[in-house]
Amino acid sequence: MRSFLFGVLSLAAASSTGAQAGRLVDVGSFTVTLGGRTVGRESFRITATTLGDQSGFLVTSDITFGDRTIEPRLRTDATGAAVEYRVRVRPDGAEEMWEGGITRGRLIASSTGPGGTAAREQVVARGTVVLDEDVIIHHWALGLRPGDRRIPVLIPRRGNAQASWTVDVLGEERLRIGTEEVAARRLRATDSAGVVREVWLDGAGRVLKVAIPSRALLAVRDDPPVG
Repeated sequence: MRSFLFGVLSLAAASSTGAQAGRLVDVGSFTVTLGGRTVGRESFRITATTLGDQSGFLVTSDITFGDRTIEPRLRTDATGAAVEYRVRVRPDGAEEMWEGGITRGRLIASSTGPGGTAAREQVVARGTVVLDEDVIIHHWALGLRPGDRRIPVLIPRRGNAQASWTVDVLGEERLRIGTEEVAARRLRATDSAGVVREVWLDGAGRVLKVAIPSRALLAVRDDPPVG
């Protein structure tokens, strides 16, 4: 298993190196509050990429959340389905790492932390998207499939938990982002435990705001999207 995992992750690293960056899809930052108190900030970038004849996206962030820093790097296909994911977390001076890739419906992943290194392989549903904890920009993937009401989700740092989320369109609104009003489409995503996340996207599918009422969490974009 260990040698197989090493081979898969080495191949993933090579494919990332070979991916050609293209159009900048979105760049910006969010301020994150819990119960009205500012607890974090996330700067992000989404870039369209090509690897051979396959198009996709590269999504990166730099996050400060309480006493932690989080550095996620996600590569997806054109539908937002995860291909590779790596995240480094530094809580209180320690360091944790999760990395893995999805090939032919199988997730091959490893995690490293204070307790050592663990490797795991498991089956995942076709079209699975990564929505890691405390990574706001990952909600962008929910808007890429307007015809899909149910979306398979992987939460890597929750023991590679998988769930099927139900996504409903609630309507159109106008939001104040920075000093401007922006037209927004509001989505409601409900996980298998009944936890609700509300996501506001602009007309180009760029994330404006995310709310998780059960956590009293609110993330609002600092400035309107450009272009």
